[in-house]
Order: sequence, then structure tokens, then C-alpha cells
Amino acid sequence: MRTEPKPVPEPTPLTAPYWDAARKGELVLQRCRGCEEAIGYPRLNCPNCGSTELAWLPTAGTGRVWSYVVVERAEPAFAADVPYILAVIELDEGPRLLSVVKDVEARHDTSLIDQRVQVGFEMRGDQQIPIFTVQEEAA
Repeated sequence: MRTEPKPVPEPTPLTAPYWDAARKGELVLQRCRGCEEAIGYPRLNCPNCGSTELAWLPTAGTGRVWSYVVVERAEPAFAADVPYILAVIELDEGPRLLSVVKDVEARHDTSLIDQRVQVGFEMRGDQQIPIFTVQEEAA
């Protein structure tokens, strides 16, 4: 069975700083210099106060699973990964983002809700894609 390649994000002038950081293994968010709001996806203006004074700052790379689904049927490029977990991750800084949670059993229950996760990166073409894994509990 021949599989299609997974799509590779194409940075725009607005998203380039995000993808440049990801290539270095760093997850970044915009933060408003006016009101200090952390912004979940690249924008030209702060959604909280309207300021255009936005800076890219590193995140802790940690958060929790806010919601998730188990993907059992996928486009051909992702078929080899089925089943997999597609989750809304609430970062410790506040914003939520959509990502995959790897190295965990794909179960149809709520067992992953509120689980602590840590970002990692997976190469795709010339980009690194943020993915998450469940954090080990401290002993």
C-alpha cells in the first residue's frame, strides 16, 4: 500500500517566527506588550486590547489535555497512524491549541482529560511539528 506524504506547513510572514522556533525545538506564542495577554495563534492585533505591540515568547511547553477524540479513519497521508489521539491542549500560559498526543493508548473514554502533557517535535518535510506526550508523574 502506497501512502501519501503528510502535508507540510508553509510559513507566511505572520507565522514564520512560530515555525522558525519550532525548527529549533521551541514552542512559542505571541504575547501582547500592552496587556500581557498570551495569544493562541498568530495575529496582527491583540484580541484582548487591540494593540499591535506583539512579541514572540517561549512557552514552558507544558499543559493539560482539555478535550480529545480518537481518530479511527483518516486521510490517506495519516492512515498509517490510525488510531491516534487528536487533542485540544490547554497550555500553562492559557491559550489552547490542537495537536496530537503520542505514545498513549487510544481509548474511547475520558481518561486523558486533565492529563499533564509536554511538547515534543516531529519532523515533517523541512518543518518540525509540535506534538505532545503525557508527562511522567513525579515519584
